Amino acid sequence: MKDNLTLLTGPVDKQRAALEELKRNLDVHIEFLGIQARCTRIKYQALVAQGFTEAQALELCK
Repeated sequence: MKDNLTLLTGPVDKQRAALEELKRNLDVHIEFLGIQARCTRIKYQALVAQGFTEAQALELCK
């Protein structure tokens, strides 16, 4: 009988393989997050420049 965690997340071997892949690609993922953050900031600034309030711009960037 499988425990609840295994039923929810799948076999441990698949989990371990996914974790190893994440570790191998962590630098690329961190770089992507930086680029995504810059794009979000640029979008926010553009919205404010076009007349949206800061609150509206923030909501649109969520």
